[in-house]
Amino acid sequence: MQGKEERLNNLEEEDFYFIFFHGSLMPNYKKYERITMFNDVYYIENEIESEEYLDTSFVIKIKKLINNNIEKIENMDKIKSEKIKYPRSSSANKFHTKLNNKVYSVDRYLLNEEEKKEYDSFIKEIYGILGIKDERTSKLPELINEWRNKNDTESFARVIEQVKKTSFYCPIRIQGNGTKMMAIIRNSKGDSLLLAFTSREEAQKWNKNLTIKYVIRNFNQYADLLLVESNQNIGFVIDPYGANLALDKKIIRDIKNMK
Repeated sequence: MQGKEERLNNLEEEDFYFIFFHGSLMPNYKKYERITMFNDVYYIENEIESEEYLDTSFVIKIKKLINNNIEKIENMDKIKSEKIKYPRSSSANKFHTKLNNKVYSVDRYLLNEEEKKEYDSFIKEIYGILGIKDERTSKLPELINEWRNKNDTESFARVIEQVKKTSFYCPIRIQGNGTKMMAIIRNSKGDSLLLAFTSREEAQKWNKNLTIKYVIRNFNQYADLLLVESNQNIGFVIDPYGANLALDKKIIRDIKNMK
């Protein structure tokens, strides 16, 4: 049997495949989830491990699920390509499949709100069949809301711990000369803050322009940018149109110095 990578490079030879990808392969942020499935084998992968499974009964269940949802999938396919390349983009939330000699490519970022719900429901069923726990949703907004309700030290400590673990979508604007500028937002006093979103959905509450570029930054990267004398921003704000948690330089420095 051919190896996975060889088969991925020759997808047109496959009778069936299902490839789901979510996450980022950017140099400093390798967190991703990937399902790669053929007729006789499937792989479940993340940034830590890759597992191979030869249980074709699961393949049969997935093929049945795809077939039962084929009209919805066809409607969500905005690309209509006869040949799909294996997804290697730096940031993606998409799946590709071939069934009954037809190829479908569905990119969640191209869908409207109703189609996104159908996409999420479909992926949830895939996860259920394969027994995968979906951990894509950031816990941070929920923890922030919990802290606001309880307003206690213990809840805030959990927020800070999660902030340190979270990777954020950071919007950038590309100037006419090609210079990349990090986007900012101003508070009621006119102070500027960098933006940090826990998901693309939260980012689109700020700006629905799909051409805006995002880079993935963690807390330490925000801290390193902000804690230099020349930086005029007072801090960064997490999900300003959702959880809306602003961290100023003093708090950022304190968190940075925590052991």
